[in-house]
Amino acid sequence: LCCSYCGAPVVGKHDVFTVAGARGAVGAYVNPHGFVHQTVTARRARNLSLWPEPPTTKDSWFPGYAWTITNCVRCHQHMGWKFTAAEPGADPGEFWGFVRSRLMEEAEWREMLVRSITDLAGSDEEESDG
Repeated sequence: LCCSYCGAPVVGKHDVFTVAGARGAVGAYVNPHGFVHQTVTARRARNLSLWPEPPTTKDSWFPGYAWTITNCVRCHQHMGWKFTAAEPGADPGEFWGFVRSRLMEEAEWREMLVRSITDLAGSDEEESDG
């Protein structure tokens, strides 16, 4: 799966998993501001940067885990959160939670890019005909 904005590879489908205590690998979670995030959990990820603030357990959706905001390294879109065990012996020691709408199949992203380029090329031809 890749970043829905720039296409940077982020997570393999084989890394998606269900966190202990959750109902599935995809869940809807509400933050303190009332925003609902449909979230996909994964064991590993790449091409992400972490916000510089230290991880916090405040309002964590996963008891025993602290979270840090993550962004795509290429386009800086907010992708989700890295969850790190706040208590010794937790398994897994860390995992990632992604906003579902920020992930896209790589083939789907490439098709969208081709359509956009084709649409732009078509509008350039129309302008030059005018």
